[in-house]
Amino acid sequence: MRPKSRYLREAGKEFAQAYPDRAAMLNLDKPGARDPYVERLFEGFAFLMGRLREKLDDDLPELTEGLVSLLWPHYLRTIPSLSVVELTTDHQQMKQSDTLKEFQVLSRPIGERRTRCVYSATRDITLHPLALPDVSLQYEPDGRSVIRLRFECGPLVGDWSQIDLSRLPLYISVPTARWPVRCTGL
Repeated sequence: MRPKSRYLREAGKEFAQAYPDRAAMLNLDKPGARDPYVERLFEGFAFLMGRLREKLDDDLPELTEGLVSLLWPHYLRTIPSLSVVELTTDHQQMKQSDTLKEFQVLSRPIGERRTRCVYSATRDITLHPLALPDVSLQYEPDGRSVIRLRFECGPLVGDWSQIDLSRLPLYISVPTARWPVRCTGL
């Protein structure tokens, strides 16, 4: 509480210098002869600020959680366990895009009981008659990095206007052994 009282006294001096007529009405211009009501007001304010500081120190996780939930509500939202599954199609034999609804994948048998886990897709999956045989990182003359994707199209597709490629979700991964090389290259 003492630092708060000291701060209020110093702020009172600054106020007295900036507004001498108003400070005289509150006896702020005479350090030894302050108005007792103003002095009680200062003490009460210092006490409340001390309590607030104590509360902040004790409840900081609750305070930060409240602020984070206001600023970034998605950050504190729980996310279920996720996994990425690579689906490989024979794009050479596909004539059009195919949508898999309520898709499920079974894991390989695990453990002594040979338990298989069931993974359910969180959204419909659209398979396109495309393959991605090459991904490369290149540098432009102006210093920008560019990731180049080379797609192969299925030869049996008759009408490409019927295939919606406006949304093409990609997951780019690197084998674990090559992470340090890729990270320094990016």
